[in-house]
Amino acid sequence: MHLEELDYALPEALIAQRPAARREDARLMVLPFGLPSVVPSVVHARVSDLCEGMPPALWVVNDTRVFPARLPCRKPSGGRSEVLLLEPLPAFGQDVCAEGSSLHGEPAQRWRGWVRGLAKLGVGSVLQCGSDVVGLEVVVESVEDSRTAVVELRVPQGQPGSVPQRIATLGEIPLPPYIRRNTDEQDRERYQTVFARDMPPGERGAVAAPTAGLHFSRELVQQLTSLGHRFAQITLHVGPGTFLPVMADSLEEHDMHREWLEVPQGAVDAIGDARTAGMPVMAVGTTVVRALESAALESAARLPDMKGSLAPYRGTTDLMIAPPFRFRVVDGLLTNFHLPKSTLLALVMAMAGKERLRSAYRAAVDAQYRFYSYGDAMLVGPKGVDWATG
Repeated sequence: MHLEELDYALPEALIAQRPAARREDARLMVLPFGLPSVVPSVVHARVSDLCEGMPPALWVVNDTRVFPARLPCRKPSGGRSEVLLLEPLPAFGQDVCAEGSSLHGEPAQRWRGWVRGLAKLGVGSVLQCGSDVVGLEVVVESVEDSRTAVVELRVPQGQPGSVPQRIATLGEIPLPPYIRRNTDEQDRERYQTVFARDMPPGERGAVAAPTAGLHFSRELVQQLTSLGHRFAQITLHVGPGTFLPVMADSLEEHDMHREWLEVPQGAVDAIGDARTAGMPVMAVGTTVVRALESAALESAARLPDMKGSLAPYRGTTDLMIAPPFRFRVVDGLLTNFHLPKSTLLALVMAMAGKERLRSAYRAAVDAQYRFYSYGDAMLVGPKGVDWATG
């Protein structure tokens, strides 16, 4: 798939800088499934209209939690810098730090991270975060590329507290770069889904929100549940690759980022029950699609005699979903409007169809929808299910 097929023109004014007043107030473009040669008319609604417009479905959500991964720092020269924590690494002499292993209680921690101004910093440089009373030192241990380094985090000598406590206190929610303002208190609530669970010790969480889930309030979940809808949870810790555009000329040449996920037995059972009840399986966001379809492929590889079965899976994935793709689990998708030239846009194209999605994005621009993380939403499919309003 050529990169030009993933491009579109977007006025900068349509990039949402703030969320809707209420989560479910966001606009919703409904894109029904049609015949491959037909581009159906879109329906303009609100996320709150799911209660009236959508028949009972199983909504699979991502319960990851965004952690305060952005550390504002000072260079040795006094200039400003910043570290975006990407993944924890083992201490010297230890085995690889698997997700879920304990990181608490260590006097120092090693992380891989993106460091602003890394080109002017050498190995051994010490960045200072916080103050002389509540501080954190970031030591550049090694440099991997122009922005990525392995760093050691340590609490300054003589100060009480642990590194995890300092990250929680001094770290900021890592808003995407296209939100051109400083993080504030509203973001600590609104850039977190209502499904986000508390992470156990050592499980880092996500560096970006699974943004489709941001449209659900607790009240909306309760309303949908009372109408016969069901919910199930998976976990996929969104990594920094979600911010990166495709730089290669084609998707086939793109190095897909790897992310950690878990599809638990509870989600597998809920999907089986939904199939039995004739309910569509709706993914709330591209991260859920990636998790479920990765688990399905892993199940097929591990259980070749159980065709079509879905088994629990815990591990990592670098699955790229792009046209053409055969979906094994997901029937429909609630998602945000994505960046041009991104793998997320390719995933939605795989489900909606190239021309159908291009037409829908043009309609969204014409209708002044709000784009990206804090923007509006799109409902794709499911096939054979009619939208009851519009």
